[in-house]
Amino acid sequence: MRLTILALFVATPAIAQDSRVSEQAAYRWSLWATAIPVAAGTVLWFRQASDAWSSIGPGRTGPAVLVASGLTFGPSFGYSAAGLGGRGLRGVGLRAGVTLLSLGTAFAICGWNCSKGDAAYEVAWLAFATGSGLSAVSAIHDIARVKHNVRSKRAGSEARVSLTPTYIPGQQLGLRLQMTF
Repeated sequence: MRLTILALFVATPAIAQDSRVSEQAAYRWSLWATAIPVAAGTVLWFRQASDAWSSIGPGRTGPAVLVASGLTFGPSFGYSAAGLGGRGLRGVGLRAGVTLLSLGTAFAICGWNCSKGDAAYEVAWLAFATGSGLSAVSAIHDIARVKHNVRSKRAGSEARVSLTPTYIPGQQLGLRLQMTF
C-alpha cells in the first residue's frame, strides 16, 4: 500500500513538468492512478475478510483509506499531467466533500457504539455506500472527460494572429493586427 502511494507521488512531478502531455497520456494517468489503489485496496479488503483468527474482526481501515484515496485523488493525476491542475483539484474537492459528508452522516446515524444487529447499522451503511457510490461516479466522469478537457484547453490556448483590413470613413485605410495568446 505504501509503495503504491509512494510510486504515484514520485511519478507525478516528473510528468507535471511537461504540460504538453497528450490527451491519451493524461487519460492513462487518470485511469491507472485511480485503478491501482482501488484494486489494491479491494484485494486487501477481501484478503483481510478471510482472516478468521481475529476475535474483534478484521481491521479494514487501511484498505478503505486506499480505496477512498484512489477514488478521490486518482483522476486528478491526469489533469495535473496535462497542466489542468485547477480542474483536477475541483474534482478532488467534490469527491472529498461527498465522501466526508457521507461518513459524517453515517456517524450521525450510528454513533460510536453501533454494530451489526443495531437498527441504525444498516441505515448508516446505506448512507456511507451512497456517498461512496457518488464519489465513484464522479471519478468515472472525470476519467471519461479528461481527453475532452485536455483537447478543449489546447484548442483555446493556442496563439492566434489575425490581420484584417480596416477602413474608417473619411479618415484612413489600414490594416489591423490582432494577436491572442
